[in-house]
Amino acid sequence: SDVCSSDLIYTIQTKNGVMTLYQIAGFLVRRIVTELEVGNTYETGETVGMIKFGSRVDILIPNASRFVVNPSLSIGTSVTPETVFGQYK
Repeated sequence: SDVCSSDLIYTIQTKNGVMTLYQIAGFLVRRIVTELEVGNTYETGETVGMIKFGSRVDILIPNASRFVVNPSLSIGTSVTPETVFGQYK
């Protein structure tokens, strides 16, 4: 079932360590929708949630010194499940 919240925190186990993803809803609407469930396994590229009417997502990348960010991304760039944020070198 859908979960609605103003902020959500995901911890994702990857082969490079634990990635933390923060979805932070905007001041006015404050609604995030997700269908993820704790303990389930998800594939790369799956949608983790949707912020209704904007705001931001912060991502803490494990071993960030080895991670090369996609140069076409910048603050405010819209992303889709197909967006590649970067890769480990």
